[in-house]
Amino acid sequence: KYAYQLLFKKLFKWCQNTEKGYQKRVHHDLLIPKEIYLETYQKVKLKYADELVKNWSEKTDPVKFVFEDIAIASWLISLWELERKENGQNKLQSFVDLGCGNGLLTYLLSSEGYEGIGIDMKKRKIWNKFEEKGAILKVETLQPNMITYPKTDWIIGNHADELVPW
Repeated sequence: KYAYQLLFKKLFKWCQNTEKGYQKRVHHDLLIPKEIYLETYQKVKLKYADELVKNWSEKTDPVKFVFEDIAIASWLISLWELERKENGQNKLQSFVDLGCGNGLLTYLLSSEGYEGIGIDMKKRKIWNKFEEKGAILKVETLQPNMITYPKTDWIIGNHADELVPW
């Protein structure tokens, strides 16, 4: 019952604001047209989600991690597609995923043809499955003052907030 009351209040407020001519002042995610992202997300989700959720071997919630990383991969794939069109290039971008954790984002991007590696301080159980399917995942300590990736187009730090302070 409480959820319906909350929904009704939100709907009522939305109707009032619409009637007053409210215009959204802040627009997020302007880099990628929503239609392109949604199309990519649906394609990637249909291709990978069921199998990943069903065969998740980590202790973490598969639904949260699988769909979150599918969303991130879809956003990057969409962005990179637009970048290639803008630059008149056909070659897919390369990447390094620092602090890749379970390696899922690296696996998804690699499976879609992007050349890259995932790096983390600790190997996860699920890495073996991803590596069998072509993902490159490395156990390595990140030392930003001592390492570069000169032949890499993009450095991803999806979980940079979790990196060990150096």
